[in-house]
Amino acid sequence: MTKEQQAQLSQQGVEALDKLLKETVENRVLPATYFGVTGPEGELYYSCAGEKVFGKPEAGQLFSMTKFVTSLAALQLVEQGKIAVDDPSVIEKHLPELWAQPIITGWTDDGEPQLVPRKNPLTLRHLLTHTSGLGYAFLRPDVLERYEKKEGLKGFLEANIGVEGYVRPLLFEPGTHYAYGTGVDWAGILVMRLTGQTLDEYFHEHIFGPLGIGKEEITFLPTEQVKERLQSMAARTSATKGHIILHPGWRNVAKMTPEMIGLQSGGAGMVGTLRAYLKFLAGILKCQQPGGIISPQTFELVFSDQMPEGKQPRKDLADFLEFMGVTDKQQTEGKVTHSLGLCYLANGSDDGPLPGSARWSGVAKTHYFVDPKAGIAAICGTNIMEEVPTQFLEVYSKFQRTVYDNLVQSKL
Repeated sequence: MTKEQQAQLSQQGVEALDKLLKETVENRVLPATYFGVTGPEGELYYSCAGEKVFGKPEAGQLFSMTKFVTSLAALQLVEQGKIAVDDPSVIEKHLPELWAQPIITGWTDDGEPQLVPRKNPLTLRHLLTHTSGLGYAFLRPDVLERYEKKEGLKGFLEANIGVEGYVRPLLFEPGTHYAYGTGVDWAGILVMRLTGQTLDEYFHEHIFGPLGIGKEEITFLPTEQVKERLQSMAARTSATKGHIILHPGWRNVAKMTPEMIGLQSGGAGMVGTLRAYLKFLAGILKCQQPGGIISPQTFELVFSDQMPEGKQPRKDLADFLEFMGVTDKQQTEGKVTHSLGLCYLANGSDDGPLPGSARWSGVAKTHYFVDPKAGIAAICGTNIMEEVPTQFLEVYSKFQRTVYDNLVQSKL
């Protein structure tokens, strides 16, 4: 396929996206905002607008956009035959700290955690589909946050944290539920232990490098060069009465140095430009054919239902999406599930993405999707911590609809 043979945005679509972006930042709906659309052979659209405290906004905190890249790194090792997705001995051998974790079922009357041994096997599939039992403390303050406080444990995003930041009890038997959490972080630890490289080193050698993405574009390390381009984190909460304010967020990257990064977080550690991530997504689209960073066979694992069997994990995922403010009924009520890399939309989305698309995001409102049938991927992002219901999701919905209403498939 050539660039001329891929789908295109009409001129009317380009103008409509320009208008939406301009209105979004001028009306202070969002701080500096980025829109990008790509095909496998290159960009169809990219623009950004808005304010940074100093200079042009370019880079931001990507948070959970890291997860997809980490998942692909693990799947590359599966392709090489070094590990298997459904082999529990992989976890037992290479992640013994995780293998030893019990399940927390509640609390005694005198405030002690009730812990029981895990019975079900634990596999890489569970880690990549968020069905391992691992959670996030901020999503389960009644259990995990309470446990951390009682045990005096530091969070995994704090400076100079090691594997101890991820060692926590499970919330349930692997494979029985879905809970968004640190499973992909553990997959990242697995990659680092098997390769002897940091995630930053591995990603740039085997994923970003082959796609022409440099270390100054996406990295785990807050170098001075990265921080000079970094968009300031913002927030809008009930306490700010709807106004956007500057806020350090969960990690004050602007005041961090590379030496403060301990174990690189495969679930939330990257900073970089959304334009570079868009180039990464273009590389994913190319993997439908041989010669990409993953094989066509692995591509199918990223764009198909790979959750353990049972209705409960899928219901949990749909409930979580609704909790996060998603209003698209194809995701909250439809056939939504998880692949070995992304949230998989078997029925597509009412906002535009076709059946078989997949999506995810970062907590600072950096959302993206990949649509193999339409042959496009897209990003809509900013850097803001915002409570549900979010004004960002309204913009993202309009962005997607504008893209699909103006998409022209090539006749070449």
